[in-house]
Amino acid sequence: MAACPHVSSTRLSVPSPTAQIYKDECTFCYDSPDNEGGLDVCLTCYNGGCTDSERYHNIQHYTKSGHSLALNIKRVKIQKEPRNAEEPPQKITKIAIVPENDADLYEYFTQVKCYDCGGIEIEQTGNIPKVVEAIMSSLSASRQSEIKAWEEEITSCDHIRKLQQDAAKAVSAENAHCANCDLNENLWLCLVCGNLGCGRQQFGGTGGNGHGLAHFDATGHGVACKLGTITPEGTADIYCYHCNEERSDDQLGAHLAHFGIKVETQQKSIKSLTELALEQNQNFNFNMFTEDGKSFEPLFGPGYTGFKNLGNSCYMASVLQSVFDLPAFVSRYYPVDVNHLQTCSQDPGKCLQCQLSKVADGLLSGRYATPVIADNGDVQGQDGIAPGMFKALIGKDHPEFSTMRQQDSFEFFQHLIKIVSQNERTTGRDPTKTFEFSNEQRLQCNDCKKVRYSHDSTTAVSIAVPATKKGTSADGEDEYESVTLEQCLNTYIQEETLPYNCPSCQKNTTATKTTASPHSLKCWWSTCADSPTRTGCPESSLSQLLYPRVVLISKSTVDMDSRPTKSLYQRMLQEQDRHHLDQPLTRPLWSSSR
Repeated sequence: MAACPHVSSTRLSVPSPTAQIYKDECTFCYDSPDNEGGLDVCLTCYNGGCTDSERYHNIQHYTKSGHSLALNIKRVKIQKEPRNAEEPPQKITKIAIVPENDADLYEYFTQVKCYDCGGIEIEQTGNIPKVVEAIMSSLSASRQSEIKAWEEEITSCDHIRKLQQDAAKAVSAENAHCANCDLNENLWLCLVCGNLGCGRQQFGGTGGNGHGLAHFDATGHGVACKLGTITPEGTADIYCYHCNEERSDDQLGAHLAHFGIKVETQQKSIKSLTELALEQNQNFNFNMFTEDGKSFEPLFGPGYTGFKNLGNSCYMASVLQSVFDLPAFVSRYYPVDVNHLQTCSQDPGKCLQCQLSKVADGLLSGRYATPVIADNGDVQGQDGIAPGMFKALIGKDHPEFSTMRQQDSFEFFQHLIKIVSQNERTTGRDPTKTFEFSNEQRLQCNDCKKVRYSHDSTTAVSIAVPATKKGTSADGEDEYESVTLEQCLNTYIQEETLPYNCPSCQKNTTATKTTASPHSLKCWWSTCADSPTRTGCPESSLSQLLYPRVVLISKSTVDMDSRPTKSLYQRMLQEQDRHHLDQPLTRPLWSSSR
C-alpha cells in the first residue's frame, strides 16, 4: 500500500444521506460488487463502474471525468455451515418472518485506489476514511429510489396535524428501553406524552411485546415515532394507531424538540418500515409453474435473461422483454454505443440512452443469464437483472409509474414509446417508428353515395372481444363462449351507420363507416402470420404498414355489438408469430393488472 500524492490535490466531501451513490451496480451495465473484480465507486461523484477486463467502465469514467480516486467494493457470500445431522433442530418459539440483511449474508472487502498512480491501492489519508465510511453506510441510489416510490403513498392525517402534546419533558433516545419491559429495540416514542413502548409482537421478525399498542389502548395517545429511524432531514417512521396506518409528520422536528430530541443530531441506525416492506416484497419467491403444476425449464444464454422482481414490476418487465425482441430496438441499443458512453455529458444513471443500452446489454448479451448452482449442486435458475435505474428514470415525475403500485402493461408501453420518441427526436434513429402505421377509414353518404377517406396515424389497433354468455357454472360464475381472433377482427372492421351531415348533397342523413373489408383484412392477417418477410401481404386499410406491432384487445360487456369498456389484454405481434384466426383466444401474452 503506497502513499498517493494526488490525495491532497483532490477535493473530497463526505456524501450527505440523500446523495446518489451508485454502489449496487455499474451505471453502464449490471456488474456488481459480486463480480470477481468488484465495483469501483468514484470518491468524487459516487459513480459506479465495473472492473471487467473487456469493458472497464470504471476506466471510461475516469478518462471522461478526470476523477482519479475510487473505492473498490467486493462482496463475497458467506457460506453457511451445514447442520450436524445428529444435532436436534432449533426449537421454534415463535412464528415470524425474519428479514436477512447484507451483514448476515455477505462479507465486504474494500480498498481505495488511484487511477493516476496506475490503479494501485493507496493509503487512506486525509478525508478519505470519512468518505469511505459514509459510502458504505449509506443507502444506494437504487434503494433510495425504491424507498421513495413506496413512501409517496404515505401521507399525514388530522390526528398528526392537530396533535396536542402534554407538558414538555426530556426523553433520552440513547440507552433507552421500553417503559414496561427491558426491550431496547423496536421502540416507539409517544408524541403526546413521551412514553416509550416496544412495538407489536414479532413485527418484521423483531422483538416486541406490544406495549406501544397497549399504551394507546390505555390512554388514547395515538401518534408514535420509531426511535432509530429519525434522520437529520426530519423524516422517521410515524404510526397513527387511530388510523392504524403508517403516516408522515411535516412537523416532526417541532414535535420531537418538545421532548428534547434534536433531529439535526440524529443518525438513522435501523431499517424503516418502508425498507422492511420493500425487502420482503423483493425477496418474495415468485415460483413459475405450468398449468399442470410442473416447473418451467430454466433457459440460459443470450436472449434468455430474466428480470428480477422490483416489487410490482411485472408490467414493466413484460413490455421490455417484448420491445427488445424487435430488430428496431435491438439494432438501436445493442451492442452498446461506445462513442456515446465516452461523450455523454449526463449522469449515466439519468441518461435515457445509457439506461436503454444497459437494459439491452443485460437482456441480450447472455452475461447475466448463467445458471445459479445451489449448495447441493442443483440448478436454481438464473440471477437475471434488476432494472432499478431504468425504472426510476422512465417513471420520473409520472404520477403512476414513479410509484411501486402495479400498473397496466399497455399504458406503460404507450408511456415508454412516447418518452423514447421524444428522446430520439433529433437522432434520426427512433426505434418507436416500427410501431407507427396509418389507419384508413371510409365514410360513404347513404343518399348521394359519395365517399370520403381519412387517415389516422397510430401505434396500436384496439379490438373488442365479444362477450357472449352461455350459462352459469356450478360455482355460480358466469361462463362465456370461446372467441376466435377472426371474430375479434370482424368487430373491428364491421360497417357502422352514423348520423351524417353530407357536405356534398347538403343533407342531414346517415353514412356508412368502414375500416376495412372482412376479406382483405383476414387475408392480410393470414398471409402475414405465415410470412415472416410480409412480402405477400395484400393491400388493406392499414395502408402504410400492413403489419401492426401491437394489438390492444378489449372486452365487450354485453354482446357482439357492444363497444369495448376496459382494456384487458395486450398482445405483441412479432415476425415469428404463427397464431391463426381460427384459434380461440385463451390466454394473453401480456397480463393486464386491472
